[in-house]
Amino acid sequence: SHMHVRLQQSMYDWLQKIAVRNNIQLIISTHSEVIINSTDVGCIHTFFGNIPKQIGGDKHQLVEALKQVSALHIVSAQNNKFVLFAEGITDLRFLKSWARILQHDVLEKLTDVFFEPTGNNQCDGARDKFKCLKIVEPNLKGVFIRDGDVSITTPAQLPPDLKVFYWQRKEIENYLI
Repeated sequence: SHMHVRLQQSMYDWLQKIAVRNNIQLIISTHSEVIINSTDVGCIHTFFGNIPKQIGGDKHQLVEALKQVSALHIVSAQNNKFVLFAEGITDLRFLKSWARILQHDVLEKLTDVFFEPTGNNQCDGARDKFKCLKIVEPNLKGVFIRDGDVSITTPAQLPPDLKVFYWQRKEIENYLI
């Protein structure tokens, strides 16, 4: 994993020659862009979950996904099939508190939700992270709850499975006293 880029390519080429010569299959666990780019996309699988799955998308998308998502994110996406985006952890805490006080059914889901703070009110970060997660979990659905600042627009290029909702007031804190 810590080899120089040219050495990674040489090692991978050498392993492929041995595999062909001996009629064997290689199973390699890697995040190496060199190896990913040297492999047919149809031969790249994820082994997260119970059954290995072929990766969707192209190599560029896969490399970007590996840069942006951790193994924990992948497991959370595959287990929950849903991700909630909001500006920060306080948004999730407010939602949980309100659900608890109102005795709302959503509290159970919020307790175990796969939550991703965006750090801001822009859609770009949520959209990009969501697209990366969709590569390893095609059935993923997502919601981004944003502040109600009307000057901020939602980009048209959002994936169809990522829904964006706005607070009627400018921000979630405006619902407090």
